[in-house]
Amino acid sequence: MSGAFGDLGTLMPLFLGLAQNGSISVSSTLVFMGLSNMITGAYFGIPLPVQPMKAIAAVAIAGKYTPPQLASAGLFVAATVGFLSVTGLVRWFTKRIPLPIVKGIQVGTGLSLIISAGGYIPLNLSSAVDYAASIIAVTYLATDLIPELPETSATAIGCSVSLMNLIGCWFSAMPICHGSGGLAAQYRFGARSGASIMLLGLIKLLLGLFASEYVLFYSRIFWPVPLGVLLFLAGVGLAKMGESLNTGGARDLWESTDETDAEAERKPRSITAEERMMRWTVMIATMGAILAFKNNGVGFIVGLLIHITYNLLDRVRDWGAGRHGTIRLNSERSEGSSG
Repeated sequence: MSGAFGDLGTLMPLFLGLAQNGSISVSSTLVFMGLSNMITGAYFGIPLPVQPMKAIAAVAIAGKYTPPQLASAGLFVAATVGFLSVTGLVRWFTKRIPLPIVKGIQVGTGLSLIISAGGYIPLNLSSAVDYAASIIAVTYLATDLIPELPETSATAIGCSVSLMNLIGCWFSAMPICHGSGGLAAQYRFGARSGASIMLLGLIKLLLGLFASEYVLFYSRIFWPVPLGVLLFLAGVGLAKMGESLNTGGARDLWESTDETDAEAERKPRSITAEERMMRWTVMIATMGAILAFKNNGVGFIVGLLIHITYNLLDRVRDWGAGRHGTIRLNSERSEGSSG
């Protein structure tokens, strides 16, 4: 239960900003977030947070969106994420996205939280690509943090995000999602199961039903310092996930000790210094793009392009080596025939 309030550092700045602008209904937001916390906590069994859609929230705060404008944006993203999830595209991408890109998203998001801790500036994360990348990142993070539990399905997370918003946005609730920053914060403060999320959901539900008018008043008075501390610690915890990129903690380096037995013990394979540097470069580039453009989607695309470039260079080098070997062999045959 100790981690129940761990992700409030990522929730409260955006929630307060939208509420003060009149862009959301405070009571509807608390009620639907509370119900979502309770349902997802029971279903997934992990401390999967329910957070604001940061991209939409940041733009809505800056542009002083009306409730219908904000609801339209939330419904569009919910429909897009739902389509990607139902068709299996999110699951397909999750299995094929290189791990250095995922680590780069995690580290970049963590550093963004640390930077924003000083001023609670909403992070400007945008586009459907960003939300797809976030789903992939939180799926990997859940397995990294709590490996003893069954692997969380990216499709299930995507469908959850879609359903939460397809229902809640009609009632002027804040667009919400499941984020890796919130999961890192929940875990950092002791949450290990869905029980903590369900407790937080119950509190939100009760506040939304009986005390929503007091939430804004008391939050503005008592929350500024705790919010900064929570954001900073959550960012540090999430950024630390990059440490395992080239170690046994990297799942894409695992290999079975017995190829004929699916249940055989798995161990990390050794990698060359060149491959280690390539993986590190892709992660750093992904992280750097996220910080430079304040956009997970841009970081994802930059990391993917660099990864593809490395692979193409490897193929060209292998082709050149093979061609050189063929030419050399033909030359030796010619010399042998002439002799």
